[in-house]
Amino acid sequence: MLIPLTKISVDAIVNAANKNLSNGAGVALAIAKEAGKQYQRECDDLVKKNGKIAVSKNVVTKSHKLQKTCKHVINAVGPDWADYTDKEDALKDLALTVENVLETAVTMNMTSVAMPPISSGIFGFPKEACAWMYSKGVLDFTWKGSHGQLKEVILVDVQDSTILDMTFQYLSKISNNGATIQIKDVLKSLPKEQPLRGAEGGTARADKSERKSVKASTNTTDRLCSHTMEKGADIFNFRNSVEVLVYTADIIRLPNVDILVTPESRSFKGEGILARKIAETAGKDYTKERRKLEGQPRQSGEILITIAGNLKFQKIFHVIMSRFDDRGPPNDTQLNQFKTLIKDVIQRANDLNVKKTKLKSIAMPLLGTGHIRDQWLLTAIGGAVFDGIYRYSKSAKTSVKEIHLVNINEETTSAIRKIFLSEATEKGNLAIIDDDDESDNSCVVCMEPMDQPVALRNCGHQFCRDCILDYFSRKPSCPMCNTMYGKLYGDQPVDATANVYLDKSSLPGHEGHGTFIIDYDIPDGRQNDQHPNPGMSYRGFRRRAYLPDTEEGQTVLHLLREAFNQGLIFTIGYSRTTGKDNVLTWNDIHHKTRKEGGPQRFGYPDPEYIPRVKEELAAKGIR
Repeated sequence: MLIPLTKISVDAIVNAANKNLSNGAGVALAIAKEAGKQYQRECDDLVKKNGKIAVSKNVVTKSHKLQKTCKHVINAVGPDWADYTDKEDALKDLALTVENVLETAVTMNMTSVAMPPISSGIFGFPKEACAWMYSKGVLDFTWKGSHGQLKEVILVDVQDSTILDMTFQYLSKISNNGATIQIKDVLKSLPKEQPLRGAEGGTARADKSERKSVKASTNTTDRLCSHTMEKGADIFNFRNSVEVLVYTADIIRLPNVDILVTPESRSFKGEGILARKIAETAGKDYTKERRKLEGQPRQSGEILITIAGNLKFQKIFHVIMSRFDDRGPPNDTQLNQFKTLIKDVIQRANDLNVKKTKLKSIAMPLLGTGHIRDQWLLTAIGGAVFDGIYRYSKSAKTSVKEIHLVNINEETTSAIRKIFLSEATEKGNLAIIDDDDESDNSCVVCMEPMDQPVALRNCGHQFCRDCILDYFSRKPSCPMCNTMYGKLYGDQPVDATANVYLDKSSLPGHEGHGTFIIDYDIPDGRQNDQHPNPGMSYRGFRRRAYLPDTEEGQTVLHLLREAFNQGLIFTIGYSRTTGKDNVLTWNDIHHKTRKEGGPQRFGYPDPEYIPRVKEELAAKGIR
């Protein structure tokens, strides 16, 4: 059925969600817009209470503002094609996702369900694979025999009927001849020219002659901002003169930062949350100096400077401003004033250095937003912060070299990270598409008409602006051809260590060469906000791996070192080897953990191992 999912009258619609239920792109974003803030709040509360949703699982929420057409939303997490080295496992998980959705519908006594193509958009599954696995999921559910009150399952797409047509064709074929769907056969049948998102190289890039013409906006082309990540902070370098660090923390406890910035109302009574925390912690000398500045109304844009007292900063900047309204986005005038304010705050610190105070670093929250949780508003305000910092970076002399954007709420950090990532790399990743350009108006991520279409600089592929920004916040690569637009970082525990030794003995198949021994050691710990269930403990382990001391082996060792430093070797989640969840496990970069035994026992000889592991590393941007 070619119709928006939110317009169908059924008991429940299915959301093609991610593990965090963040609903920032694609079908998920379309549902979140229609269902309203209460729906997103319920999703956030579920994840906060129960942890991230595992692949193939689902959770049910109310439909909120969609009550006229449906009662519930089944939020289902499908597999991401690029996350699987063994594509058979990916196919199995997609079929299971569909089956679990239908089982949930039965449990909830639903009579009708409408489902979009799960995993076919931003999660990169080939269309043929989707159609086969939807068919398998439906048939596996049907053959169980217990269907409760469920009478109708509707597959929905907004404008491309390809997957729907293939699913109907496969279901009819299997139902008529009584055959079963064999996953190995499906995998073999997939076209080799399919532009899989995990494929290496640029074979899937759009040819220059086929690209839509694009018109670059001055908002993207003139910004010089590169992105890296270190110790949990996103680091953005502006014009090689200013570094901006974005992370979540308690800002008043930061070490090694010179200036703390706090917002204040015009009454200057210290009414905000941060202002109260400072007053409680900074001590008598700070309170005495602050009181000298009280007693008279202040003007918006004023910056009052005090000592930091007992805090570890040298100075506190009190910025007079009105807080943003959480009922709607700020207008252009408000945003322009805020951009100027951000630049003025940093410039004021910069000017103090003329007086030999040597203030090199400054920390501030997203000013005026302590009460806001709406991602759209936070992103808009975060964009103004970016512009203000960029304006400062163009100054002739920039003595303040380090700006910390620190917030206590991860939602705020995520919004800042998202908008800054959209500008990362030397000339910006995105080019805004001119309204006059011809376009099919179809975004392959959300499979809906494009909203604020943009084209990626290097490969030319086009997406909705919000769809690609949400994708970049998780993986900085093109969803279609895997062209990298920054470094990929994983959730490997930060206290993991790796040591390399050279042994004179040879591995089978590499006689005459020594052996690199890699010892990984990860202590016991607790999951953090990047992991499926923050706060839950996990058991550490030690692992040993082997590489030949050949030219190719040395290359792989170098690549593995890069992957380890970017947190990509290990992860916490479901182990397909042990069948256990919430455990430390390899992160789809295969290692040889035995010297002998061949590939069946994860050992040598294995002439295909070196090229295979290089492909696995390349899929994560390690080349």
